[in-house]
Amino acid sequence: MKIDQIGQIYNYINRCRRWIKVMEPDNVELRHNQFSLTTYNILAQNLLLNHLYLYRDSNKSDLEWLERSNRLKQELLELNSDIFCLQEVHMENFTTSILPTLKERGYHMISKLKTGQNHDGCSILFKKNKFQLQDSLEIQMNRLDVSHLLDRDQVALVVKLCPIGRFRTNTNLIVANTHLIFNPKRGDIKLAQLRLLLAEIQRFAIRNDSANTTDPFKMDYFPIILCGDFNSEPNSPIVEFIKNGQFNFHGLYSGDISGQRHGFEKGRYLRKSDLLMNGIDFNTCFTNNTHDDESNESENLTVRHVFNFKSVYPIMDQFNLHFISTSTNFDCGLVDHLFYSYNHKNLQLSAFKQLMNKQNLKKIGNIPNSILGSDHIALSAKFYLS
Repeated sequence: MKIDQIGQIYNYINRCRRWIKVMEPDNVELRHNQFSLTTYNILAQNLLLNHLYLYRDSNKSDLEWLERSNRLKQELLELNSDIFCLQEVHMENFTTSILPTLKERGYHMISKLKTGQNHDGCSILFKKNKFQLQDSLEIQMNRLDVSHLLDRDQVALVVKLCPIGRFRTNTNLIVANTHLIFNPKRGDIKLAQLRLLLAEIQRFAIRNDSANTTDPFKMDYFPIILCGDFNSEPNSPIVEFIKNGQFNFHGLYSGDISGQRHGFEKGRYLRKSDLLMNGIDFNTCFTNNTHDDESNESENLTVRHVFNFKSVYPIMDQFNLHFISTSTNFDCGLVDHLFYSYNHKNLQLSAFKQLMNKQNLKKIGNIPNSILGSDHIALSAKFYLS
């Protein structure tokens, strides 16, 4: 049964999206070190207008920027996260309609616009009374000098934040935000974009006391949160690569890599040449070599990275129903992700805000709607720094 009244929709969403506690530290002092982070694809208005067929069953008023911007603003204010990682930020619309209110609440924003003739990009906002910006890194993924697959306009943004105020820790925090290409058949491009990002994070996140080793797997890194719209499903090879630190892509079509159903067994077989990147080796680290020649075996399509990431979110809820983070008339799925440095001495997951499943979304109707301003759903978590 579909819910129609705005108040009922709001209450139903809040019941579905309760906070799930993961751990609470015994150390009282550590509780001072809690912070919250949200990753959210807020749907750029120009992209909505260019793909109206995805929203043909939505109310027209729910698709107008004036309405959506007010709902997005309300969502962000209610979440009140210490850090926001946003994708599909139409810079002109956002800075005019939403940013002034967030600035009044004490947020600082840095952004990276997509290359080419695009109007949207990635942004990271953080509360100035909680964090101080130590350094930032803008990554553009149109890099044909690195790989023949890096010919698109996607970007990423990485920041190094220093906790201030009530925090009782001397560690910095690395936050990386990205939006990978959508095309379900081009998982090969997604993988190249991801490996470029991970290589950049690897040298950005090194602690100064790691200078006595050249082995990237033995280096000490600041705790990392990696999030965004990966356009990849949870059990896909690309997400398994992130979580497991390695994956053998032998025998896969490019359409299999992201796990999107419209790409399955489409595209072409991944080749060893697709994994070769100028200046980046098969451990996804920068190297002085033009191409990594670690293995000449054509069937060895294994790539690695140096981090130990875990997803904040499980794949299913307590009823074994799959969580989803985006829904349109065309498709739905869990393509947005929030990863963190697992078993890191300085970072622990405290809680996450539960997502909704397909049945939940059927009850509230198509999104964007009268409460939710995007066709994606925000992923939020709380962490402890120590």
